[in-house]
Amino acid sequence: MLQWAFILLSCLEVVLLALVIVFFQRLKRSESVLNALQDKQQNLLNKLDFNARLEEQLVDTFRQRQDELINLAEDIERKSDELRELIKQAESISHSPRTKRQAVLNAYRRGMKPRDIARSMNLSVDEVELMLMETGSR
Repeated sequence: MLQWAFILLSCLEVVLLALVIVFFQRLKRSESVLNALQDKQQNLLNKLDFNARLEEQLVDTFRQRQDELINLAEDIERKSDELRELIKQAESISHSPRTKRQAVLNAYRRGMKPRDIARSMNLSVDEVELMLMETGSR
């Protein structure tokens, strides 16, 4: 009977040893899976950090572009104001009698008839002829 107990205990020890081996193998597999997950988690964190830095750079670049556009809009507005002033000056010069007289004389010297000059410059024929007489061209 003692032999059967000894054999039974030996069999139980072998079964326990086999269970311990299986447990350690599964533990080793779980450890490798856990390491792989940790590596993937670290990789994900690195990518998230990279994406955050990239997003920050994009926002900074966008902010710079907005500032540049604001400056350009201000420059355009300033240039527009300057052009309006120049147009006003040009219009005042073009409406001066001296400028009209010179334009009429130039057109007459190019061979245009007084009637054609009057029509193109929005003047009456009498005004054109008077200007031509004053300059001695007629």
